[in-house]
Amino acid sequence: MSAAPAVTPDEVRRLAPGTRVGGRFVLEGLVGQGGMGSVYAARDERIDRRVALKILHLDSARASDRFRAEAAAASRISSRFVSAIHDYGHDEAVDCEYLVMELLDGQPLDAILAAEGPLSASQAAAIGADIAEALAAAHAAEVVHRDLKPGNVLVLAEGGVKVIDFGIARVLALDGRSDRVDETSPDVILGTPAYISPEAVEGTHVGPGADLYALGVILFEMVAGRLPFYDPVASALCTMHLRDAPPTIAEVQPDAILPEAFERLVAALLEKDPGHRPQAAEEVAGILRGIGGDTSALRLGRHASPTGARTSRVTRADAPRPSRRLPLLVAIGIAALTIPFLGVVLAILARTAPEPPAPPPPEPPVASTEPEPELTPAPTPPPPEAASTTVEIPVAVAPPSATLTLDGVEVQPPLELPADATEHELVVRAPGYRPETRALRGDRDRSVTIALRRAPTPRRSGLPAKLREW
Repeated sequence: MSAAPAVTPDEVRRLAPGTRVGGRFVLEGLVGQGGMGSVYAARDERIDRRVALKILHLDSARASDRFRAEAAAASRISSRFVSAIHDYGHDEAVDCEYLVMELLDGQPLDAILAAEGPLSASQAAAIGADIAEALAAAHAAEVVHRDLKPGNVLVLAEGGVKVIDFGIARVLALDGRSDRVDETSPDVILGTPAYISPEAVEGTHVGPGADLYALGVILFEMVAGRLPFYDPVASALCTMHLRDAPPTIAEVQPDAILPEAFERLVAALLEKDPGHRPQAAEEVAGILRGIGGDTSALRLGRHASPTGARTSRVTRADAPRPSRRLPLLVAIGIAALTIPFLGVVLAILARTAPEPPAPPPPEPPVASTEPEPELTPAPTPPPPEAASTTVEIPVAVAPPSATLTLDGVEVQPPLELPADATEHELVVRAPGYRPETRALRGDRDRSVTIALRRAPTPRRSGLPAKLREW
């Protein structure tokens, strides 16, 4: 396995604000950095439009070819879920190649997951549906992304997502032609090990199924709060994708509420054999649209339904209305003839109706010859038992090694609380997990189950630094 040499942030040549690139793009400031380039906000002086300018980091012919491949691949895709490419060029004065893209306001999905933790299944489905639609458009243009990961999914501030960075995208052969954008030699594995497909690890044909596998990993991570496979060694992690059966989301996140359709879809997307996965991104998007709907944590579109799909509404004014004038005149005429006739019939019935019979007089009471029973006093009920002053609350936690503190004092389950409405704070902690706080009251019996969520791995060590940004 080999890869292009990494460039650390200290080695990146940063361009100062005000620098003019391509004779027309004036840089405003650095927006972000990736494995291949730095992205700047800039203004196109020719048409007075703000754009994003991606400038190449790596000084090699191979990197330059891949950079042009990104421009060629992404420009073929037409989708509201894919970042638009406006132009590509080379600036000899600044000595750089650049890509002109639409300027987007949002955050990468990996940063949101690191800050928010796991999402609900419906939130993940709504985001995943947008990603699937982006993949559908790319695959229709014969383009496979091959490096889909949360870092390449931008969640927009105004709603929806954009899939970005087609830097190692592959354009499939068309009409039997052998020409394709494929700079990969047989001994090179391109992609991010945390999201790489088994066929990419093997070095066999990488098609649209590889993108759907990566989407399955992303869906799993969004809900489970961790990846299905983890190993700090890249080769070991790739082997896990190739050979190991993935866990279920319920196994790693027992407190997640999972629709059955979501579980089945993720399991199908993570199949080792591409032929056993869903064969079309449109199919995946349709399934996810049927699941998504909870947008409480993320805003997913001002011009979209809760799942991100566009909706249309046909009002009654859009259809021709039949004339109601003639039926109305007929109804008035019938009423004019019928009402007098009904009045005559009711008057005749009122005259001929017999008067109701008078009710019979009440009969006098009959004296009873039976002796009256003797009255016995009712038994006195026993005095009520004194109410318990405490309530015992069983608590089950996962992992079992977690520690519990109640109002700042470490305790062991079951908990005893005063039998009143006073609120008490229970905190559960465990190394490597996010702490969780619950408010408890002793006004009624209850049991508590708390499954801690794993804390995200720090981005500067272990898997995120080495394997998420390969």
